[in-house]
Amino acid sequence: QNRYFNPSESTCCSGNKQPGSQGQHSCCRRRSFSLAEYSGRGRVYCCNNIAFSSSEKVCCQGNLFDISQGASLPDMVCCGGRAYNKKTHRCAQCASALPEVHPLGDRISCCGSVLYNRQERMCCDAPTGVTANRAHGSCCNTKSYDRRRSLCCSNRVVDGPLGTDLVVNATFRCCAERVYNSLTHSCVTCGEEGEFSLLPRPQSCCGGRKYSKLSSTCCNNVIRPLPRTFSSVDELPSFQCCGSTVYNRDAQTCCTSRGESGVAEGVFEAGLNSCCGLNRLYLLATETCLQCTLPNGTPGPMTVLKKTGRNRCCGNFAYDANHKVCCRTGKLAESLSNC
Repeated sequence: QNRYFNPSESTCCSGNKQPGSQGQHSCCRRRSFSLAEYSGRGRVYCCNNIAFSSSEKVCCQGNLFDISQGASLPDMVCCGGRAYNKKTHRCAQCASALPEVHPLGDRISCCGSVLYNRQERMCCDAPTGVTANRAHGSCCNTKSYDRRRSLCCSNRVVDGPLGTDLVVNATFRCCAERVYNSLTHSCVTCGEEGEFSLLPRPQSCCGGRKYSKLSSTCCNNVIRPLPRTFSSVDELPSFQCCGSTVYNRDAQTCCTSRGESGVAEGVFEAGLNSCCGLNRLYLLATETCLQCTLPNGTPGPMTVLKKTGRNRCCGNFAYDANHKVCCRTGKLAESLSNC
């Protein structure tokens, strides 16, 4: 149906009567705009139904954007439905996701269909686009978590105690799929199936059985009693195992002798005895332990000799010249006639 209008008062825009005389106005689709308003402001374009000056604005998918301060028209381009200055920003897009505008200095990458800044985040799982904050986050398998509140235990995110900052309190650890404080507990394998157990310090496990370090120690998977029960771990002397025997390293010596019957351990007073190597006990008052070395650095056996002897080296063998002689061949003999 035809509609009449007065050209001196109105303008016809796509069949719509719009205000403004036809000679002084023009149309942007269904809306009119004043030609005088845009006089001297560059070329006039339409963005949907709105008129704009190309020297002042940019139209991106029907949305108008002001040209940023200090930018020229060629620098302003579209990124999807947004405008940006290509001298300071760039347009990035991952897979079928919507494009995004980022500063040129950002290290932008794709985590699946998600854009992220590698300076601030890390990609945990590309198929799902999961990212983690680098400042206080991390990845656990394919999930992100806050390192201040949780730990990654056996590829699972496990929360710590409520209100505790696990980064500040770095004594918290994983025990299988549990979080514990290493200052107050120990994580040990205890039981026939070797399952992890949390034990309050100073308890531990030995051969599948629980024991207190204040009264016992573990030697070859056997619980051995200490000389007495101590009130705290700080009071414990340097107890160690000499085979299956407990000894105080500060006051005693462990010497292992290897004979035809196998291995036998002995614990002796450190001030009176010592070990020559690992397999020979000797008396400090009357004996000495001597080891000779060839010029090429090849060491010989460690040998116990009397302090009163004429102890010398024959090659890399130690001997008492009162009882043996050193042949020119570098071998020991009972006498020169046997060389």
